Amino acid sequence: MVTNMKDIFLQVGSTRDGTNPYCAIAKKYGYFSVLIEKEELINYQSKNYSIEFNEVITILTPEKPEAIIEAYRARGYNDNPKVILAGFEAYNSSAFILKNLLNSVGDNPFVPLDKYEQRKIISGKINQPWFYSFSSLKELREKNIAHDYPFIIKPIDGGGGLGVHLVKNHHERNCVIDELDNTKNYGGRDFSGFLVEEYIDGTEFSIQGVVEKGTVKVLTCCQKVITKEITGSVCGFHESGHVAFTEGNYFDLFDSFAQRCCDVFSYNNGAFHIDLIIKDDELYFIEMGFRISGMGVTSLVKIITGNDWAEEAFLLAASDKRNESTISKKVSFVSGRLRLQTEAQVAYAYQWSKKNSRGDLVMSNFIKDEESKMDKVLKSDLRRHANTLATFTLDGEKKDDIIQVFKKILHLDSDLSLSGLNHV
Repeated sequence: MVTNMKDIFLQVGSTRDGTNPYCAIAKKYGYFSVLIEKEELINYQSKNYSIEFNEVITILTPEKPEAIIEAYRARGYNDNPKVILAGFEAYNSSAFILKNLLNSVGDNPFVPLDKYEQRKIISGKINQPWFYSFSSLKELREKNIAHDYPFIIKPIDGGGGLGVHLVKNHHERNCVIDELDNTKNYGGRDFSGFLVEEYIDGTEFSIQGVVEKGTVKVLTCCQKVITKEITGSVCGFHESGHVAFTEGNYFDLFDSFAQRCCDVFSYNNGAFHIDLIIKDDELYFIEMGFRISGMGVTSLVKIITGNDWAEEAFLLAASDKRNESTISKKVSFVSGRLRLQTEAQVAYAYQWSKKNSRGDLVMSNFIKDEESKMDKVLKSDLRRHANTLATFTLDGEKKDDIIQVFKKILHLDSDLSLSGLNHV
């Protein structure tokens, strides 16, 4: 039995970029930190870096709150955690439900919504692409879509671009369905359903912020760097990077847009990120995440605003006072972060940085592990998150200048717009 324990922080799922910022924050504020995760992922990550939590509890199903409670109590923890947060998007609903089960959260506790549930709720309230939902791939294959190609097919509970495909004709539609039939969700689970949505040929952005007592504070916005992944007749996407900014024509629009989203979803306290597409100055809602982003976006927020987004989220969850003076500090420069997946990209970034005396190239410490890649539990995780050889961070005065450098590093054709490669 665990006795005389200080306040406990429980994180559901490890971050996939190896940062686990909540763990460092918990240590800073004197918490005892506990991580819940699948054993296969812990074993893989332990080969690459040290896991700094005070205790790691491995279970088969981190997506099931009841299983977390059982394992947590079995380790002798009688006191409920003071702070419960998800380290990975696939387990965010589990973390919210767990908090609702263990702590008093009022009569209408918030639970994150999947992509389809979000679309239903905002219908008629917030602009979005047209969409249809399907409970299975069999239904998706058999039913007609009452719209012309191209359109997007994606799981309603995936993330990070997993299973998101552009479909331009009936043949590609069948190929994508076959591909999805051989794709598992993170942790080796089945997808719970699928969306078909309008393909909006615009530019994709994401909004990073926090909401406290219903009032939204946007910290930064990012223009996404999305690249295509083409295998035969299947076109997928990879979220290669972000360029963060706090000023410009769209920033004020994003602030009011984020407030409307939080109002519609009745999301009143916590961190959030919102994906949207802009085409012809019109905003289209894609999806909302009720947590901080992964892929190093927290570091971009801190670089250009001084705000520690993860710390803001942690203290909101702990109901502790935050440093209001640093929130939403606007600055006149931008910062981008790009994930490099080939040796040619790494070489180009190195030469560019050396020639221009700018940029920070950091090699990844992930070990190539072919055996782990074959593990059905880890397959989707490693496919989306473990192919990064290095990251390249670049600051500047203009967002478009950084994007042009990133395009060159990725060897995109000069006439290929990053807009239109969206819906991830």
